[in-house]
Amino acid sequence: MIDGREFVAGGIGGALSVITAHPFDTVKVRLQTTSQYSGVLNCMKTMVAKEGAKSLFKGMLFPLGSVALVNAVAFSAYNAGVRRVAVDAENPTICEMLVGGLAAGCSVSCLSPVELIKIQVISWQQIIPIQVCSAKLSRENA
Repeated sequence: MIDGREFVAGGIGGALSVITAHPFDTVKVRLQTTSQYSGVLNCMKTMVAKEGAKSLFKGMLFPLGSVALVNAVAFSAYNAGVRRVAVDAENPTICEMLVGGLAAGCSVSCLSPVELIKIQVISWQQIIPIQVCSAKLSRENA
């Protein structure tokens, strides 16, 4: 049985992690895909000066929704797995926690395509709708 609180907690945690980490992820992708910056701070300053502070959050909408959903599913799957096998779900053993972790890992194995799309959206200089990005990646990597 899936507990709605676990799902909501996972979703909120996933969304907050994206909001806080996305600017750094954007800078990382820029540093990996171009050689026009001398370092992290130079990249951030240049982006904000030339493109505005919103540039640090470019491409965040898709990961915001997808990571929130993936975390929500992972939290729910972990707790469902632990509750399914644990004698005492409030104090699971290491083995029971591993089963829960395995359930969560299997449930979020679809994250790799999401990461690929996110990196492509960040690395493109213009804003492209996610549907266009997904279709382009499908054609190029089919």
